[in-house]
Amino acid sequence: MLRKSIVSLLLAALFCSGTMLSAAENEAFKISASGKAEKEVKADTARVIIYLSADGILMVDAEKTFLEKYAKLENALKEKYKDLEIEQKVISIGQKRSNNYNPDNQAKPQPEIRKQLTITIPADGKLASEIIDAAIRNGATLTADPQVYYGGQVNSAVIYGLKDSAKIEKEIKDLALADMKKNAGELAAIAGKKLGKMTSISISGMPMQPVYYPNNTPNVNLKYTAIEPDKVKVSTVINGTFILED
Repeated sequence: MLRKSIVSLLLAALFCSGTMLSAAENEAFKISASGKAEKEVKADTARVIIYLSADGILMVDAEKTFLEKYAKLENALKEKYKDLEIEQKVISIGQKRSNNYNPDNQAKPQPEIRKQLTITIPADGKLASEIIDAAIRNGATLTADPQVYYGGQVNSAVIYGLKDSAKIEKEIKDLALADMKKNAGELAAIAGKKLGKMTSISISGMPMQPVYYPNNTPNVNLKYTAIEPDKVKVSTVINGTFILED
């Protein structure tokens, strides 16, 4: 009985070691490769980022003044392009800030409203310049007050991008996939093997957003962006694992 048990344990051990060896061998005959593709395309939309503020003796005065300034600004902008869209985003509501410290300001609060305005227009550099000039003439600025912390501030007043990126994304993915398969085939040839079936695939990398300050996310609703209308970069990396065959 004891001898049978020992024999059974030995057979089980041999079976397990054989299974592990087989798994190790299978793993040894797999390779991983990456492929990448990148292309610069023309933008199909643009965002102009400006800032508008208003103050008053009381908050109700600041709100009224802001509405008046905004209405005037909107009319001036729509004279340049009637179909533009404007999105408002509050960046601060509170006491007006001053570059010169004055203790009396604490006793005499002056309410102020500041907003970021994101204007959607076609990807036209000349039109963007006309929009910016009209905004400046009507009380807008191109940056927020440096004393007002706002994580969404950008380092470009004009941002170009793609509102419809599905076609170019598919093209870039196809190119990256072909590049990955080519690289895998070259690795297989170096190993003296043939490329077998693919066992896994993944996409890595994120769209580049070069016009933003680090860790900040302005609300422009664009996946790919640039500060030049004909240089919107779309790129991707595809990784794959293949079985090698003799």
